[in-house]
Amino acid sequence: VLKEQHETRVTLEEKQESAEKEPTSIVVEVKGAVRKPGVYAFMAEDRVEEAIKRAGGFTSKADTVDINQAAKLEDSMMIYVRKKGEGDKQGQTAAANTPPGNEQSQGVNVNQADAAELQTINGIGPAKAEAIIAY
Repeated sequence: VLKEQHETRVTLEEKQESAEKEPTSIVVEVKGAVRKPGVYAFMAEDRVEEAIKRAGGFTSKADTVDINQAAKLEDSMMIYVRKKGEGDKQGQTAAANTPPGNEQSQGVNVNQADAAELQTINGIGPAKAEAIIAY
C-alpha cells in the first residue's frame, strides 16, 4: 500500500502576501513635553496619537500645534514634543548669536513653505520647488 504524498508549494508571491498581512513591530522614541519619555514598540499601522498616549500623554507645558497625531508611525521614528514657547526662544537665540553680515541658514518647513522659501535651499530651483508644492 503506497501512501500519497501531497506536496505543498508556496510561491514567492504567496510568501510576500503573507508577510504583508502579518503586522510588523516597529520601535519609536517619544521625548520632550510628555509624561513618560522613552522608546516604545508599536505595530506598523499605529499612529502618532498612540505613541503620545503610551508616553503618558502631553504635559501641561506641551506645544501641540505642530504635532500631527494622525500620522502613521515609522520604524526608528523620533517624536519630539516642544514646550510652549520653545521654538520661539531657539529662533531668538540663534538670531542674537549670529554676527552681522554672517547669514546663518535657517530650516525650511517643506510642508508649509511657498516656492520662494523652497528656493532658498541649496539645489532647489523654481521647477523643483513647484514639484515639491504639487506633491
